[in-house]
Amino acid sequence: GVDGSYTITGLPPLSYIVRVPDDSLPGWLVGEFYDSKDTGQEANIITVAPSQNIMGINFTLDDGGIITGQVFDDETKQPVSGIGLHAGTIAGGYQAGLGFTNFEGKYQLRYKANDYFVQAYAPSGYIPVWYQNAFDRNDATRIEVVLGQLTTGINLYLTRPGSISGQVFEIDGVTPIAGANVFAFPVNHQISGSGANTQSDGSYKIEGLVTGSYVADVAVTGHVSASYKPEVVVTAPDETPDINFSLATYPYTVIIVGQNVVGEQGGGVHATLAHRGRP
Repeated sequence: GVDGSYTITGLPPLSYIVRVPDDSLPGWLVGEFYDSKDTGQEANIITVAPSQNIMGINFTLDDGGIITGQVFDDETKQPVSGIGLHAGTIAGGYQAGLGFTNFEGKYQLRYKANDYFVQAYAPSGYIPVWYQNAFDRNDATRIEVVLGQLTTGINLYLTRPGSISGQVFEIDGVTPIAGANVFAFPVNHQISGSGANTQSDGSYKIEGLVTGSYVADVAVTGHVSASYKPEVVVTAPDETPDINFSLATYPYTVIIVGQNVVGEQGGGVHATLAHRGRP
């Protein structure tokens, strides 16, 4: 209201954090979480009991600076609307300020004077990216926000993800294996990998991959695990097809008896983990 008062009604009896967004604040005022917290991780939790009215959840806002820019499709160089943006501090945590791009791909973020990392995240078929063109926060370029100043030209370019696809067969190269787990592990650990399960025809598709080199592994019960050679190169947004596997079945069977593992003929079996340090 004109006196700064507010009332939030219709809340189920749950626990909440409360935030003042800054998309409609005047001047240089910056939004915050209750109670005078900059990040959601630090925010005070407010528990609402049935039929309870909680009063006195007040905010005293501070001035800061503003970050502006645009978000583009990296391939077409056209602006992208409806993309969400937020910023993280050097120490960690996400700020109260959130922004979304308009029809021209433009956005605005308000923060207190400090250094920040800005990220554009998009559930609409793009890979989240940090400024400038970094897929990992540790590689992002920091942005200084100065009290009472505009920091302009912070543009971000979104890439559509690539994929790896293929089929998994028995050793005969013909009989498909369903339910196999196929993983793509990045050679560059600054980017993220992913995985998928095979369908009834042995097919799979691993999506959401950025451009880079990956080690493709497959594992399924009763078969010897395998890695695709050589490394698989993904060029987003293209699909890398025909990454196929033919798996041999285990030539032995083990039986777990209590805490002991024994072979078919009663001999002891010793297992070690020796595959790239991954289970």
